[in-house]
Amino acid sequence: MPAASLRSKVILELITELRGERDQILDRARILEQTIAELHGRAVSPANGVKHRQAASQEGERASEGKAWDFSGKGKPAATKEILKHHGRAMNSTEILDILEKHGMSIGGGSLRARRINLYSTLVRSPLVKRISGGLWALPEWDNQP
Repeated sequence: MPAASLRSKVILELITELRGERDQILDRARILEQTIAELHGRAVSPANGVKHRQAASQEGERASEGKAWDFSGKGKPAATKEILKHHGRAMNSTEILDILEKHGMSIGGGSLRARRINLYSTLVRSPLVKRISGGLWALPEWDNQP
């Protein structure tokens, strides 16, 4: 393998790793924003303009716990679309990954980080969902709505 190709491969791997780390930081920041808003008893309104109502979020979480998801025959983007529709709000990769795995969908990768990168790589290429700022995934038709 030529030296330039090897360097390019290493650089691309580093870029992928850094993107994963960036996503984790953005997810953590979003969680902290939600926590602060909940402490003050108001809705979270991140910089991306997507409004998240505290009550809707909590109701969605409770509903998700009892929902019997059936992802058989569905790919990750279609399953993610179903999850987002059900919750009615934008969600981060970790939340989506948790639901997918809890309900039997296998996401390749040994570590949580590798599975998040795998999920990200799949979703970012799909027209069924869109990436919005703050490390969140939303439905394309929402246009900055919860």
